[in-house]
Amino acid sequence: MMRKNFNNEPTPGPTSSIPWVTSYSRKIEWSYDPTGQEIGRGAFGIIRTATARSIDSNSVVGVWIPKIGEEVVVKHISKVKSLNYKDSVRNEVEIWKALTSHPGFPKLYDIYENKAEVYFVMERCYGGELTDALAERGSLSEKESAAVFQEMVKAVAHMHSKGIIHRDLKPANFLLAREYELGDDLSNNRIVCADFGLAKTVENEEKVTDCSGTLDFMSPEQLGNKPYKGKPTDVWALGCILYMLLCGRLPFGDQKESEHGVKLKIRGAMLLWNPPQIWDNISDSAKNLVRSLMSLDWETRANPFQVLAHPWFKTHAVFGSRGCASLDAMMITQMQEFNSFNVVKRGLTFQLAKQLIEAQRLNRIKDEENQRRREISGMSSDSGGFEDASSRLPNSPQKVLRRSISRVDWREAVSSISEQMHELRNIFDALDEEKTGVVTTCQLIVAIETLGFRIEESELQELAQCTVQAAGPGDQAIGYEAFLAATMRLDIQEYNYFLVQVFQEVDTDEDGCITVEQLQEVIGARTEEHEGDLQKILAQMQLEEDGSIDYIEFLHTFTDNERHG
Repeated sequence: MMRKNFNNEPTPGPTSSIPWVTSYSRKIEWSYDPTGQEIGRGAFGIIRTATARSIDSNSVVGVWIPKIGEEVVVKHISKVKSLNYKDSVRNEVEIWKALTSHPGFPKLYDIYENKAEVYFVMERCYGGELTDALAERGSLSEKESAAVFQEMVKAVAHMHSKGIIHRDLKPANFLLAREYELGDDLSNNRIVCADFGLAKTVENEEKVTDCSGTLDFMSPEQLGNKPYKGKPTDVWALGCILYMLLCGRLPFGDQKESEHGVKLKIRGAMLLWNPPQIWDNISDSAKNLVRSLMSLDWETRANPFQVLAHPWFKTHAVFGSRGCASLDAMMITQMQEFNSFNVVKRGLTFQLAKQLIEAQRLNRIKDEENQRRREISGMSSDSGGFEDASSRLPNSPQKVLRRSISRVDWREAVSSISEQMHELRNIFDALDEEKTGVVTTCQLIVAIETLGFRIEESELQELAQCTVQAAGPGDQAIGYEAFLAATMRLDIQEYNYFLVQVFQEVDTDEDGCITVEQLQEVIGARTEEHEGDLQKILAQMQLEEDGSIDYIEFLHTFTDNERHG
């Protein structure tokens, strides 16, 4: 079903006595019996099963610990075969370490090395490749497709939040963690993303130029001769995968199609809705999502977090619209992304959370007042309420934006975010078992690990620092405002009304621009580290002649994290 990978074969050569990724002091045989059966083979080595026979407390990964007697898999990388790709092996190690704490990826237990080989010790995914399940099943129902695809997008969202692009996303590189038999509902399995041989860490606006990946899942920009961003290419590949889940076929032709013909169709985004008897029974919402994932313009292609907010998941995914009583995996990913925000975006997101909470509180008071009026006079009144958030913005470069915002009713603005906030409030209250108004980092870590994540307390420090109140000796607390800031989806259109409110909170002299000093005060950038980060961000901003920041550039703080990251 799949075509060959577009990556070069290695040139064999002599090995080096210098370790590549770790020392030679630890032997894999001390903790594992690596002589199991061969279950896979690649260009650089083989994959065998192994059995854990003792616990090694000196793991170089230090995230997961296998049970004694647990069957694992060991990826053997031959140094002879991969000599010219030594840096790629090192890169793969770092990527595995960055991703393994998320349940959307296989658990990496440890890494060993000797003079001949590098060993990756990982959990065994008994269900095999998703490709095999699709070959047996053909297409999946929309409900099953939505549940499976949602888990895939969550994994990619986490990967992108870490600045990592995969570059070879396809069904063969997604594994089923548990055993699978024909007829099993795939939504009940754990879907994990694997094979990071072509993955790459990118920074800020860095672009890539090489044509790595599998042709059937390549994006149009990958087939061009210009540099392109890697994250949108992963999103395109997700679109190809969703197409396959829904209809059981490749989007740009089968194996009979020539490579030249496939490339022409990809470059023109000539999506074939075949077979029609299947697509006629698929919802317009699903088709809309496929189109948004496979937009020809990679600059405007949706990112994974926007994809997860698509209405299709709410109507079809098993867990897409539930009223959560516990943490959701996507929210943990967003917490980790919050930590990757620069000091300005983090501080302003916290201020936005405060505005949303205040708006919800005032909305509740207004509802109670209206209810009392109806009870007293039998009359219904919805008049009054917030002052128009844009009314105090002076005539400035923001005049057009001001007019568009003024058309948004404050009640409508609150209503649009109420469902998400209600869900997050329920989760926070469930975590706050003692009803203290805060959640300790220890409580949050326990809840996170229950979902299959591993997270260090240091990763929650930024959240705790947003909360002044301390929980007790030796522990730190996270308040609802900080929790909301870290877990809510940042949608610039949905929050436009409230972003104006945040801007006005900073713009104390109401001149339509904010100074660096005003920004510094509201985000609390007082340490030398924060001051250094702030200066780097300001150097990339398009400031006014007097050095101030207008509303448009203020919005870029939320929407262009790569540029200011």
